[in-house]
Amino acid sequence: MHESAHAGGADCLVELDQDHPGFRDAAYRARRNTIARAALDYEGGPVSEVPYTEEEHAVWEEVWRSLDPLHQQWAPRGFLVLHHRLGLDREQCLAAGCSDYLTKPFNWSELFERLGAAQSQ
Repeated sequence: MHESAHAGGADCLVELDQDHPGFRDAAYRARRNTIARAALDYEGGPVSEVPYTEEEHAVWEEVWRSLDPLHQQWAPRGFLVLHHRLGLDREQCLAAGCSDYLTKPFNWSELFERLGAAQSQ
């Protein structure tokens, strides 16, 4: 790793450009390092989950809501066909908790449970 000035100190795993909005945010940097540490410590087998905080869930829900109209306009045809064939309405997905994230690699039974909940509404 090359030498560079950064606000995270010597134990920083994730270097951020000085123009990055989180460059001087100690909590943000610590969170990024926690996630990076989990990735670097991975040695095969099941991937350990790094749980999202309530604040992170709220941010990703807003991202999902903001990007959904763009997906409808610009997503690949296959995505849109699958979305339509499953009969998944945007509001049904939100009501079923699909604005959430699924751990990656995700649990198939959890995915099917959420899809079923969205279809039954």
